[in-house]
Amino acid sequence: MSNHQTPVPLKPDDVSAHLTCAICMNVPAEPSLTPCQHLFCKECLSMHRQTAGPFCPSCRTHNANVTALQSGSLIYRVWSEINVKCGNHDRGCPWTGSIVDAITHMHSCALVDRSKKLLEEIAALKQQLESLRSGRESLRQQLDAAKQELATSRTNESNLSKTNKNLELKLEASKASAKAQLAAVYHDNDVLPKLFVGNYGYNRHSVVKLSQLISRYLENKPNNIDSNRIFNCVSQCYKDLERNYNDNPEFYYVDMRMLLATCDASTWFSNQQRSRISQWMSEQNWSG
Repeated sequence: MSNHQTPVPLKPDDVSAHLTCAICMNVPAEPSLTPCQHLFCKECLSMHRQTAGPFCPSCRTHNANVTALQSGSLIYRVWSEINVKCGNHDRGCPWTGSIVDAITHMHSCALVDRSKKLLEEIAALKQQLESLRSGRESLRQQLDAAKQELATSRTNESNLSKTNKNLELKLEASKASAKAQLAAVYHDNDVLPKLFVGNYGYNRHSVVKLSQLISRYLENKPNNIDSNRIFNCVSQCYKDLERNYNDNPEFYYVDMRMLLATCDASTWFSNQQRSRISQWMSEQNWSG
């Protein structure tokens, strides 16, 4: 088992060497027992048998089969009394408990860490969006003010010619500035890596890239991107989540949560499509 997932005994000195895996020197969270009564981590023993054959790493006895510890056996009862702390304890996880419950906790703990990070990224994206909206509103106000000033000046006939010329130049300059700033926000391909190259092959192995594409142009979808085809990609990815394939990516659950939250915040989709996205989020208890 990888180091960040290995449970740590609360009292290492009290753990018998017979309950320690001779390969990784840790207490097995998922123990396997050889016919010659030696205990190893399930993962360690499997890797050893793949490279060295069906021989016990401790005594070299030929073992055709290995088994998990049988609940109720003496060695199982002794092993289950070992109390451990989470492999993430050095990063702040306070959990302690029986080694029997360690695997269930550590899987949950790893997902919580990943989910928290992704939710923080979504919050940061929303904050950036609010900043862009504020900047765009300021530009609109400047344009409205310029138009109002131009309209007012037209009532002054004595200075009509000179005033019109100056205000028209000012208005054009404001429009050019606004267009340049909006283009820099949404379409600066010299700074941002290109995420869309003309195809719609997004699937469960490219969910993060699809989220990045939609979040980059959250309220300003490029004309060359077909939102209906993008929605079909999102729908297929959600179906793969429901089918729970064994080869789904490791963090597929939290990556799909990030994708649907991004879709829900965007203006890419029709009302019917947005209703489907909200339904999917509700099915997974992701709403709110």
